[in-house]
Amino acid sequence: MNQPTAGDWYEPDSTWRLLGFDTRESYVAHMVAPAQFHPEVHEDVVKSYRTVEHLMALAWYHYPMYDEAIKKLTSMVEMAVKLRCQQKGIPIAEGQNDSKNRPLARLIDELCTQLQSAELKQRLHAVRGIRNRQAHPEHHSFGGIAMSIAVEPLVYTLNLLFLAPEANHKEA
Repeated sequence: MNQPTAGDWYEPDSTWRLLGFDTRESYVAHMVAPAQFHPEVHEDVVKSYRTVEHLMALAWYHYPMYDEAIKKLTSMVEMAVKLRCQQKGIPIAEGQNDSKNRPLARLIDELCTQLQSAELKQRLHAVRGIRNRQAHPEHHSFGGIAMSIAVEPLVYTLNLLFLAPEANHKEA
């Protein structure tokens, strides 16, 4: 395999042209999703999403970077669950003096019970499944443009997570 030179790093990835994006502007308009978070979304989530936006934008130069944006976004959901648990007084550690975090699945279940939202619980467990597959890959692969459809629902889930309990759907 040929090693890229520094000049190659700033050339558009030919994959995007094959997918119908002839200019960086058309790519950005369709593939970079700026988030609109409501004011209650934790500041760390908003700041972390800026990195996701940059990764999506930089994927114009290297198609596989889009997968890295999705990985960052799914790991942000875990961070957001922990932040929201802390806001709601739900301990994220196993014991008072234990630095070992409780499993994410248990945090999701407890948080969504408190928030009375079956919809949020379903969404968070789905994201957890995606994150687990990304964190423990069995082989090298790219989701690329196919994963772009996950961005908007993930941002919606982050917004839903930080709504007041009475604003969540009471389906639990």
